[in-house]
Amino acid sequence: MNYKSYNDKTTKSILNIFLLLLIFLLFACTNSRQENLSFKDWDQNQDNLISKIEFEQTFTQNYYQDWNHNDDPYLDDEDFLRSVFYVWDENKDEKLNAEEWVLGYDYFYGDYIIDDFVVVDTDKDGSIDYTEYKTIISPTNMYIDWDQDDNGLIEGNELAFGLFKIWDLDNSQYLELDEYGKFDKYYFDI
Repeated sequence: MNYKSYNDKTTKSILNIFLLLLIFLLFACTNSRQENLSFKDWDQNQDNLISKIEFEQTFTQNYYQDWNHNDDPYLDDEDFLRSVFYVWDENKDEKLNAEEWVLGYDYFYGDYIIDDFVVVDTDKDGSIDYTEYKTIISPTNMYIDWDQDDNGLIEGNELAFGLFKIWDLDNSQYLELDEYGKFDKYYFDI
């Protein structure tokens, strides 16, 4: 399969939205502190809009640490890759089957890698383990694209900012209830 055709703006927008949905699915699955945040929980000043600052504060307070596997003050590439792998691994068997790979690849990684499942499955066991996944994803710019200050780390505000940009479908610098609802209705029971 050749996924080079995913270069138009519409497809990239869809890919970014899907990544965000996967990311928040991870949060919904791993966050035990605030499982059911509502729009009002994010909208701290209750003006029916979620500003970047409100989003960043709520996100970093409730979800950022779920990504931090090393439990240090920042998100490194290993944390980021493990979190994304966890999202892809829907059946939680610590391997990606062909269906899990294609779903994730079609919606996001097609912009970063050109190899299909058979090529990435180097041991030919019919699944992609974390080592195979990391080998193919690590050399890409995926992590770098989220590291806004180019210091090699993704702090909470950077991850929150990247997610906010994807959620803010109309680029208004605010999340309205309908934008929030587009993500809520797919993956959350908030």
